[in-house]
Amino acid sequence: MKLFYHLFSLEESQRNRIIPVKNLDEADYLITNYYNDKNLYDEFFYKKFKVFFDIKVDNSSINTIFKKIAGQ
Repeated sequence: MKLFYHLFSLEESQRNRIIPVKNLDEADYLITNYYNDKNLYDEFFYKKFKVFFDIKVDNSSINTIFKKIAGQ
């Protein structure tokens, strides 16, 4: 997900805390709305990440923030 325009909705002090990375192994958090998302959410993914926050509509996730599990 491209964050460039979305970051401007945050105050500068908060915006500076977010550093986009291209490699999933470098990420502490993963934000997805599942649109054009090519990540495979399988057992290997869930060994590295856990759901931090989830927005659901009719019991289906439409936006999720995953957080890297400590030590991974």
